[in-house]
Amino acid sequence: MKNKLITLFSIITLFSCGVTTVKPTDYTNLTIKNSSTEDSVLVYVTIQSPNSVVGLFGIQASDTIGSCSKGTFYAHKDILYSSYDSTALFGVVISFGGDNLPCQVAVPLGFTTGINIFECSINTKFESFDLSCEDGMNAMLKVSVSDTINWTTGDGDNIAVFDTARNVFPLRNNVNIRGVFPYRCTDCVDLGKAVPQNCFNLPDACSTNRTCQAARTGNNGGDILIEYLSGAPQICE
Repeated sequence: MKNKLITLFSIITLFSCGVTTVKPTDYTNLTIKNSSTEDSVLVYVTIQSPNSVVGLFGIQASDTIGSCSKGTFYAHKDILYSSYDSTALFGVVISFGGDNLPCQVAVPLGFTTGINIFECSINTKFESFDLSCEDGMNAMLKVSVSDTINWTTGDGDNIAVFDTARNVFPLRNNVNIRGVFPYRCTDCVDLGKAVPQNCFNLPDACSTNRTCQAARTGNNGGDILIEYLSGAPQICE
């Protein structure tokens, strides 16, 4: 796992997607949706201890690796899988089709363009999330929020409210997209703790401002929706 940070119910339509669901109103709810043309996609979820993935998104079993709890489930097309958990969750990592692996491990295992992730800490005093292409990209992902007032990206003169983001192809073009960490840029604007090896021999290019992560202070509730759109082309360019 990467080391950066980083009740009442009402019936509503989630993000105007046409699917009606029961939504919590006083804590941050994480929802996963397979919006691709694929019937199902295997979802990997990792969470830092002392929390467990058991019960989240319907996951029934967990492996403990180091200080992390790990589990998987299949997300079927157009079905919403929600956390519905008010517990403070730190260091949640979600990936699609492949586990959360650095490119030096993923590539030899057959993920020729690495694996990208969604990561977050929610229901905490300081919440944050992002899409990360630091270790490559095997999936096209999109993240959206219902609270488009309090989630922001950037700092100083570059602060802007956040509503949605997605990673793009080719891999090297994920620069200066609010809410997205580019390849190898562990600190958004520079390589930070990136390992020396460049798995794909791409020129290093990081964002020009610290806009890679969405954050908010104080838990204002609402939803974060992570959508799997498709697999990424197996070429980096």
